[in-house]
Order: sequence, then C-alpha cells, then structure tokens
Amino acid sequence: MQLQALTVLSRLASRRPEAREWLARAFEGRLAELSEEALDVAVETGGPIGQVLAALVGDQADPNLAERLMLRCDERDFRESVPLREVAEVATRRQLEFLKSELSARPEQVPRLCPHVG
Repeated sequence: MQLQALTVLSRLASRRPEAREWLARAFEGRLAELSEEALDVAVETGGPIGQVLAALVGDQADPNLAERLMLRCDERDFRESVPLREVAEVATRRQLEFLKSELSARPEQVPRLCPHVG
C-alpha cells in the first residue's frame, strides 16, 4: 500500500509542483520506514520523489539510514539510475559527515571505522 501511495504522489508531483509538499509530508516521522520503498518508486517513475527524498535525507537522516541508502544506491539495479543520483550523493555526504564527526571525537575508532587506513 505504501509503495502505491508513494507512486501516486510522485506522479502527481510530476504534474503539479505543489504536490511536492504533499510528497514530503508523506515521509514525516517515517523517513527510515519509507525511504527504501521510495528508491524503488524513483527508479520506476522518475519524477521528483528522488529530489524530495534527497532533501529529506540531507536534513534528517541518522547515520544508519544514511549508510543504508548509500549502500542501496550502489547496488547494481540502482547504481546507474538518474533519479537516484541526488539521493546517492546526499546519503554519501551525510555518512561522511557522521564518520568525520565520529573520528574527530574518538580517534581510537579509526581502525574500526577505516580498517584500510594506517
């Protein structure tokens, strides 16, 4: 059901710019729950869902979600997807920010977080 609702909202937002806000509201409090389904919708429909998701990930993603999306966007079926390029970039940047923060706060974690550094 969620996949269908996201598909309808994404297609609507393609035709009506004000529907982007409705699409963004669909993720309120459920970004982690809906984000992976949103990747599937973005690949299927193109449309603005990738841009909306990228903005939300940039503002709200925690380290686990950023890493999950970064890895998922690098899977074979998603790697070449134009609608997911922004999501992949934002999730990767977000994950890098978290790692930099972690490393500066706890340098003893470098071997664990970056095993091939050193």
